[in-house]
Amino acid sequence: MDRQHFTDNGQQKFPLSTEALAFIQEQIELGYKLTNLAGQNIIIVEPTAAKEGLVIFDGELLPMAKGVRGSYTRIAISEQTESLSIAGFSGNVRTTRVAYYTNTGGTGEAKKPVSDFTTLKSISTLMAELEAAKQHAVPKNTIIDWYGTCRANTVPYGFLPCGMFGNDLTTDALRDSEKAAWETRYPGISIARVGTNGAFLKISSFQGIEVPDLTDRFVVQAGFSYAKAETGGAAAVTLAKEQCALPEHTHNYTASYSGTISNTGTTGGTIVRREGDNSVTNATAMSPASQNTAAEAHENRPPFFALYKLIKVI
Repeated sequence: MDRQHFTDNGQQKFPLSTEALAFIQEQIELGYKLTNLAGQNIIIVEPTAAKEGLVIFDGELLPMAKGVRGSYTRIAISEQTESLSIAGFSGNVRTTRVAYYTNTGGTGEAKKPVSDFTTLKSISTLMAELEAAKQHAVPKNTIIDWYGTCRANTVPYGFLPCGMFGNDLTTDALRDSEKAAWETRYPGISIARVGTNGAFLKISSFQGIEVPDLTDRFVVQAGFSYAKAETGGAAAVTLAKEQCALPEHTHNYTASYSGTISNTGTTGGTIVRREGDNSVTNATAMSPASQNTAAEAHENRPPFFALYKLIKVI
């Protein structure tokens, strides 16, 4: 690294010069450039009403004026240049730049929305949040929806698919390779090729945790009507005659004849005239038509969107 030799010349006094001061400033600026490792826009220490803060603005480390963020929407930089005129010298001697909270910022000042900045937290705050997060970790046997692909290298570690998957693998070689990948990632996993010609993969258990088969199933809360892990229902149903019949009801009707009908009888469901000249001679009494089962099944599901289900096992 560059080095200024202040004390390496014995008892000699070091000559103070503008070049020496510029050299010192260059070394300080090197340290400031290291702030780019942290990021371009970061509130390192947020200011308060009584204390200044520290901010990285476009990679530049700057003090931040006292003030509470409140409803302010921007951070701006105020730049002040100090001039001096004495015997033998006239010109600018120093420039100071300070960031501050504002809603507008002065004319010509650099400014950015507060939302562009990440606010760092203290170690104590981070540790407290970490402890709180540990209390909310996803426990084993939790089942979640998954919109990604069911691959050993894409499913989050510790989760396994609930049911058949892998039918998008087009060859036996690809299915066997994927099966091997799961077995490598989770030694001891129970996984097999299932379905017609082994077109699907299916995991049944891992480390004593049973993986439920939720293939093509909705999930319902267990309780009074359903026991845990109970299955049932159907994608389509055919109604029985009792389900598609009309409700019980009656019809009113009026029957009229010319003349009288006498000396008649019935044989089975037929009215038979025995003698006389009545107009009705042979009328069949029709019995009600029998009810039949509907011929075709109908859709039994609400509108749906298909996702995979994953279970946490680690």
